[in-house]
Amino acid sequence: MYGYVMLNGIRSKEFSTGISVCKKHWDAKQQRIKNNSILQQELENLKNLLFKAKQKLEFEKPNFTANEVLDMVVKKKVATKTISFIELWQQFITIRQKQDNWSANTIRNHKTMLRTFTKFLSAKGLLDLAPQEISKKHLQEFALWHNKSKNVYSRFVNIVKKVLQYCIDNEYIKENPLIFYKVERENRVDKTHLTFEDIEKLERYQTENLTHMKAKDIFLFLCYTGLNISDYFRFAQNPHKYIKDEFIVISRQKTEKKISQKAYIPIVESTQRILEKYHYNLPTFKHSQTINEILKVIGKELGIEAKKMRTKVGRKTFAHIWLNSNIDRKAVSKMLGHAKSTTLEQYYADVDFEFVKSEFDKTKK
Repeated sequence: MYGYVMLNGIRSKEFSTGISVCKKHWDAKQQRIKNNSILQQELENLKNLLFKAKQKLEFEKPNFTANEVLDMVVKKKVATKTISFIELWQQFITIRQKQDNWSANTIRNHKTMLRTFTKFLSAKGLLDLAPQEISKKHLQEFALWHNKSKNVYSRFVNIVKKVLQYCIDNEYIKENPLIFYKVERENRVDKTHLTFEDIEKLERYQTENLTHMKAKDIFLFLCYTGLNISDYFRFAQNPHKYIKDEFIVISRQKTEKKISQKAYIPIVESTQRILEKYHYNLPTFKHSQTINEILKVIGKELGIEAKKMRTKVGRKTFAHIWLNSNIDRKAVSKMLGHAKSTTLEQYYADVDFEFVKSEFDKTKK
């Protein structure tokens, strides 16, 4: 039997109790050994030793860790069991998602990366790899095995380093074996957007396929409002909740956990037309990928490049159109829900020649 000490939501390293018991004799719900009073008494004695150690530390100093409680007993009583990096990563996710109030996307991303790295270690026979044994070589081998972009690998390395820092903070290891390892991200800013001609083609597009018409209208709505697809789905559930004085006022799901920044989106004629077409009961799909698949088919019919026919291009198109209008850039940034106005030009839009020319003409006047 192995155990651990839990203190303020943080687990200690695992340790061997020195007690062996058949699984059928262990009551997991009551945390008791059945049909063996002698072994149960040994377990109770161990619990009492741990409790006394905690009381002693409370008397000696204001702050102490679960590992310190364990060390007072374990060093004299039983041997510790090395806890694997994978187990500590799971522990990291469980604790940090509550402490930092992670969004659903952040939790999903962490769990997906953990699952993928677990498969890699399993294939290599390294599931018991301890945190202090993680090396640059392991991560580079994972990069080849995973075969994803440099930016995905960079994010993975950063997550691993955060887990290792968690291990240091909770005294599982003394130093970060990857402290000097860094992976630079590629500068791959995609500013793909629809032209006015592309938008006109979509607005004129008609078909008897209602599913295709719904996908087209969702895409146009994104172009008119600058919403990303997850925020659109949230808005579509109850449009009236977010409409105030001819504006859509909505917090971005991506950033609402970190900042209280809202997007202030004017409801233009084209937006109003779609709202009224569906009587404010906007269409949705179970998966955004289904919309992208339909958009590619529509794009092929209309002669629009496939890379333009993706839901995320709607937000880029909105930014491009308004950046090249007479509206102040700070206002455009507020429409998109950005905390910094520099994000607009860096990631979302390019300035057209016609806009530069019109601005220059103003100086001559």
